[in-house]
Amino acid sequence: MDIKRKESMLPIFYIGPLLLMIVYLFGNRGKDIGADSATYASIFQNADIQDFGIEFLNAFLFTTIGSVTYSYQILFIVYSVLFVLVYTISLKRLSDIFNANFALVIFSAICIFTFKNMGVNIMRQGVSLSFFLLGLSFYIGKSKWAYLFFVISIGFHTTSAILLVLVFLQRWIKNMNINILFFCYGLAIVLSFFSIGIKTVASFVDLSVLDEKRAEGYLNTTYNVYETGFKLNFVVFNTIFLAIFNFIRKTINDENYNWLLRLFITTSVVFFFMFEIPFSDRWGLFSWILIPILISPVFSINFKYRLATITTLFLILIFVVFEYIMWN
Repeated sequence: MDIKRKESMLPIFYIGPLLLMIVYLFGNRGKDIGADSATYASIFQNADIQDFGIEFLNAFLFTTIGSVTYSYQILFIVYSVLFVLVYTISLKRLSDIFNANFALVIFSAICIFTFKNMGVNIMRQGVSLSFFLLGLSFYIGKSKWAYLFFVISIGFHTTSAILLVLVFLQRWIKNMNINILFFCYGLAIVLSFFSIGIKTVASFVDLSVLDEKRAEGYLNTTYNVYETGFKLNFVVFNTIFLAIFNFIRKTINDENYNWLLRLFITTSVVFFFMFEIPFSDRWGLFSWILIPILISPVFSINFKYRLATITTLFLILIFVVFEYIMWN
């Protein structure tokens, strides 16, 4: 791409087998692989007595598959197929908006550590967010199909309702100077550093309106060994990508890109306010799932700066660093 300024047809022949391999790796795992896999297996084998709340699609899949087999392996395979298939379709639709090389967008998604986490550790939220991205692709295209996929997303994981609120919030801030959003981003970091976050808000607002059991579990840290508090590594991670995205924004001057960047900033602000509670990284997913999309213009032959190779090397570095961190 950088040298010949044209796309190769080679990815057509390897992207399919690669994705099938990923489906097999995610779906064929044992329940000892992944922090929540054993819990999923237990819920599946006792689905009839479980309270799924408003996550009606989890209830449907767990009980339907359970009526056929008690093998949790089948459940893992079904969720893996759903996640990889819908996620791939979503990235294809979103990458087409910026005429990006689809294979390189898929590559960037795999390099971000959230990809493996969504496929293994938090498979229900992974499927939920993949459907949300699909809805987002239709929402940008001003299609009413978006709302169907948003509902499906919430049907797999309640927290996607928060992400939906943030999407609708963009209607009210679309005319706001983006420098104000940058200021809010920096302010959120400062407040988080001084331990002003979701627990402060929770003392004034009832956060259990969507899912009382889950809200109570997130806010109660007495039983959990998860480290809470300000997380400099995540702040640096998001800020590095924000700087890259702002550079791309100034280069392409695209309305859809500006909208997605604003969504990334607002989801990051919410993430920083969640540092006080366990599993705050799962709120980080709201911003991290946007990274492959926001970086995709670099993988377009129309991008005037020939940075596709440098970006690819940077993503490989990100992959290696996080694999090393998680391995240790």
